[in-house]
Amino acid sequence: MSEPILSVEGLRVAFETDAGTVHAVDGISYTVAPGQTLVIVGEPGAGKTVSARAVLGLTRGPATRGGGRVMFAGRDLAALEDGELRQVAGDAIAMTPSEPLSAFHPLYRLGAQLAEAVRAHHAVSPAAARDRAIGLLELVGIPDPHRRIDVYPHQLPPGLRTRAMLALALANGPKVLIADDPTRGLDITAQAQILALLGVVQERLGTAIVYMTRDIAVAAEIADEIAVMYSGRLVERAGTEQIFVAPHHPYTWGLLRSVPHLGIGVAELTPIPGAPPSVIDRPGGCHFHPRCPYAQESHRRIDPQLRPIPGEDGHSVACLLEPKIRRRIWRGLEAGQDPPSLASLASVMPEEEP
Repeated sequence: MSEPILSVEGLRVAFETDAGTVHAVDGISYTVAPGQTLVIVGEPGAGKTVSARAVLGLTRGPATRGGGRVMFAGRDLAALEDGELRQVAGDAIAMTPSEPLSAFHPLYRLGAQLAEAVRAHHAVSPAAARDRAIGLLELVGIPDPHRRIDVYPHQLPPGLRTRAMLALALANGPKVLIADDPTRGLDITAQAQILALLGVVQERLGTAIVYMTRDIAVAAEIADEIAVMYSGRLVERAGTEQIFVAPHHPYTWGLLRSVPHLGIGVAELTPIPGAPPSVIDRPGGCHFHPRCPYAQESHRRIDPQLRPIPGEDGHSVACLLEPKIRRRIWRGLEAGQDPPSLASLASVMPEEEP
């Protein structure tokens, strides 16, 4: 693996509201290298979108508190002034929102907006910028780009809107693309086409991709590495194969067991019980303990940190259960057994910390 091009270290974002402090992102760290795809997966409200926007400084405001570092090309983006950050955003680092139409102004034609994105960062003529815009539409597979360059974004069907949004993000050949669930709401065929397109673009440009999604099945298609996010934190991170073969966090187990599988008969899905915790009034100790069937009394008090798993290179988890217990539980779940009771685990449980 080459050196990271983007390194996020202890990123924190909190919003002050009348109801209290919203802890949207709580100390997440990750790296991504050129040509690598990191997928951050979690339920709605986990903090994925806020973390994506925070990388580009889009969460700044008088009621916002932040922290951590975002290192890119030797510079800490979190320490840059807004004007300096605008030189990076949309050029070396680009982001796509989850709703394609929100990336465009409704009163300007598609070609004008693509050309503007190019001219905002490069001193080129209007004609050259328009040619670049047509080339971008060709790159993302939009048919008849010479005609569609003059349509309004809302005149495109949903699948082509997503492609146009990607064209806008790729206007200046970014080194890092942050994609906030761009296939959400698309049918499975269109989704597969967009994911394949991202792979082609990445291979051609060598772009590093940070992909946010609620669908762990999408992560299986494109990820080199997966980070599982819950309540503003990363609770598990590993290579894609490790996550699917030997996951260690109970929340990751829940995500995997709630994905439908093709096969003979219809497998019953197992939803994760409960609801995500409040980001204002967060539970003490492990934030997942109110929904975890394996939680101990001490888990209400002790806050687990993301730590490497002994013997599993590149695999980290934030869980207070012992590794041997987690492996035993997952083997049983994978075999279709009911979750073991706490009493049956007591014989292999270490003594709880005081």
